[in-house]
Amino acid sequence: MSHFYNIPYNKTLWGHLMFLIDWFCKIDWYAVATVALVFVTGYYAWSTHRILTESQKTREATESLAESSKQSIQIMKQQTEDATTINRIIVASVLNAARTNIEQWNVIDIPSYAVGGYIPENVNLVPLNTESAIQHARLISSEGTSNLINGLENLRRASWELNFLSKFKDTANQTPMYKHAKNIRKYLESASIDLETAQADFAQAIPSFSKEPEHT
Repeated sequence: MSHFYNIPYNKTLWGHLMFLIDWFCKIDWYAVATVALVFVTGYYAWSTHRILTESQKTREATESLAESSKQSIQIMKQQTEDATTINRIIVASVLNAARTNIEQWNVIDIPSYAVGGYIPENVNLVPLNTESAIQHARLISSEGTSNLINGLENLRRASWELNFLSKFKDTANQTPMYKHAKNIRKYLESASIDLETAQADFAQAIPSFSKEPEHT
């Protein structure tokens, strides 16, 4: 016979078992599923809300950082533009002053001025603040700076020649006078070419450089 029939009958045990089976059968599993669904839905809603909240905070932080970066870039851009404007103004003022000096002496009959004693002493065709202009020019264009320096050097040589003629007294022998006058024309012409080339170099680096008002 099977051992199952040899298991002693325990009324209390079977009673509890039958009670559990009866309770289990009476459970409204639809209601239980509904309650479970409510809890699950609530959990997902809470989780979704938390994720959205964190995403909102992250987005706001990102936007704040982007705005700060944008403002920093604008400030740096404005500072760069201001520095560029200062460089342009200082360099252009020296270029304009130098070209004005060249034009003034280009229309003068230098030998006649020398014979008549009209050339003033201590002539200086090199504009003031040239050292500052050279420093600012280096921030714009190295080629332009080189041509600017060459142009200013030719003006110094022309100035030296003019100062020699301002002391010229030997009107009987005018050969040296014409020689110095010729040198002056050569230096003025070279200076003019150098300065115009420098202007073009600076304008290539800063397009607005060519918008400087014409010198008078």
